[in-house]
Amino acid sequence: MGRRHRRRKEKLMARKMEDISAGEDGKMEDISDVVEDRTIKDISDVEDGKKEDSSDGEEDFSAVMKRCHSGVFWDAVGFPLPRGMEPDAIHKRIELYLHEGDEDITGQTFIWVYVDETDKEGPWVGSYLTDKTWESRIYFLPGGADKFKRRCRMLHDFHLWTTDFPPPSLLFLVSDQVKNDSLFCDRLSLYARSGYRVFLAAPFKKYSPDTEARWPRSLFRRLFSFEDQEYC
Repeated sequence: MGRRHRRRKEKLMARKMEDISAGEDGKMEDISDVVEDRTIKDISDVEDGKKEDSSDGEEDFSAVMKRCHSGVFWDAVGFPLPRGMEPDAIHKRIELYLHEGDEDITGQTFIWVYVDETDKEGPWVGSYLTDKTWESRIYFLPGGADKFKRRCRMLHDFHLWTTDFPPPSLLFLVSDQVKNDSLFCDRLSLYARSGYRVFLAAPFKKYSPDTEARWPRSLFRRLFSFEDQEYC
């Protein structure tokens, strides 16, 4: 009796262990299936999200790159700006003229004005060089009294601007006697061959902005195109 009882008890214990093992295997299979399904679904969602984000980013970048911007570089020592006119008003007038009838220019207009900071009586020195209190994108920069140094500063700024804004953006220069500077002209011609629209405005010698009611339209009667190598 004692032996039979022990054998019977051992068989019952063995069956229980088999049942428990089978149950755990079934649970593990169920859990594995759930985890695998969730993992696949999560990965799929992440990949879809990445595709959507990538698509959105490419679209925005392409839209920005397609915009055509304007960069105006103005030698205010040789050709002063109107006295008494606020920087925002100057920017607005120049921008309206540049964008008039040109639907390709859909971007922003940046204007750099080079002044002689050593001329303490000049209208655009002092706080104009240190404190920007106006909203428009017009900037007053120290260029010095020497014309050659101002052109060197311009060439440096040309390069910085073109690295930020690709062709066919507009590069507009207001200066005089540029054709006598072969290095300066060669650099502008290079930008034109790269796809930029490069123009030079060389105002008349009797230029006087304070008496020009239609400024700056009257200033740009003759423009030199570096792409066509002729006046237009």
